[in-house]
Amino acid sequence: MRQCLDKVATSSQQLLHLINEVLDTAKIEQGKMELQLAETDLIFQLKNTVDLFSVQAQATSKALCYSRPVWYTPVF
Repeated sequence: MRQCLDKVATSSQQLLHLINEVLDTAKIEQGKMELQLAETDLIFQLKNTVDLFSVQAQATSKALCYSRPVWYTPVF
C-alpha cells in the first residue's frame, strides 16, 4: 500500500513538472524566457521514469528495467 501511495505522489509531482515544462516552453517561444545549460543526473531521472512506468508494465505482464553503467558517477 505504501509503495502505491509513493508512486501516486511521484506521479503527481512529475505531472506538475510536465505542466510547468509546457508553460515554460510557451514562455520561451514568446521570447519571455531564456534557456540556461545545467548539469543533471540522467541516471536518477531514468530511474524515476522506470519506477513510474513499471507498474503499468507489470499490469500488462511486461518487465521494464534499466541498468546503471559501471562508469556512472552521480552529478549531485
